[in-house]
Amino acid sequence: MSKTDAIDFIRGKISDMEITLITRIGMQKVWGGGTDASWRAVGCFKSKADRLKESETHGRIADKNRRELEMFKSVLEYLK
Repeated sequence: MSKTDAIDFIRGKISDMEITLITRIGMQKVWGGGTDASWRAVGCFKSKADRLKESETHGRIADKNRRELEMFKSVLEYLK
């Protein structure tokens, strides 16, 4: 793999991870909000505690993605 190929690969990973991070942050906000009644209206019967647990899970994944994104950005700067 050439240096150019490695840089292109890292850029692709960064792009994918930015989209994933935005999605996870959005999922964290969605699962953390709303009332029992509003969730039941859309067919979700999880308890508030379960929804908050789901929100925390997405938050932890978002934090992990954020760290990985910074790592890939550092690698890209190193390769340039």
